[in-house]
Amino acid sequence: MPEAAGAAEARAGGGGGDTVVVVDQFEEVFTLCQDADERARFVGLLLAAQAPDSRLRVVIGVRADFYGHCTGHPGLVEVLRTAHLALGPMTAADLRQAVVGPARAAGLIVERELTARIVEETAAEPGGLPLMSHALLEVWRRRRGRTLTLAAYEAIGGIHGAVADTAEHTYNQLTPQQADHARRIMLRLITPGQGAQDTR
Repeated sequence: MPEAAGAAEARAGGGGGDTVVVVDQFEEVFTLCQDADERARFVGLLLAAQAPDSRLRVVIGVRADFYGHCTGHPGLVEVLRTAHLALGPMTAADLRQAVVGPARAAGLIVERELTARIVEETAAEPGGLPLMSHALLEVWRRRRGRTLTLAAYEAIGGIHGAVADTAEHTYNQLTPQQADHARRIMLRLITPGQGAQDTR
C-alpha cells in the first residue's frame, strides 16, 4: 500500500495528461491494513483526485460484501453517492460471448456442447470467470485442429479440475526445497475472513 499511496501522491498534482490509477481488490484496505492512520492517508490520497486542478482519475474495484466498509469513510461516502457503478454477474449471453467471441476472432471453432457446459458451470460458480479463463486455456492447448472440444474440457475436469490439474502438475515439477517454499508462499496468499468471506 505505501507504494500505491506514493504513486497517487506523486501524480495528484498534475503533469502532461491525466493519470488513471486503478485500485483493484480495494477490500484489502480493510482486511490487510491494520493501521487505521495508514488506511486513512491512503484513502485521502485517492480522494485527492476530486480536486478541481487534479489530473488524477481513480477507479476503485471492491467486492460487494465489503461495500459497506467504504461507508465508514465520510469522503468515500460522498464519492459513492454520485460516482459508483454496480456490476452484477454476467448473464448467460455475456458468458457465451466471452467464450465464443475471442475464439472466433482467433479463427477457432467452439463446439456448441462445450459452450453450453462452460456457461452452465460458470454461471453457477461465484467468481467463476478466472476458472473459466484457465479452463479455456487448457482446452485450447488440447484443441483438435481449430476446434475446441467438449472432450478436451471433460479431460481436464471442467472449470474446477483444470486449475487443480495445472497446480498438481506444476507442484510435481518442484524440488523438495521449492515445494516447501511454494507451500509457505501459498499459505501467505490467503487471508481468512473475520466474519466475512476469505480474501486473496
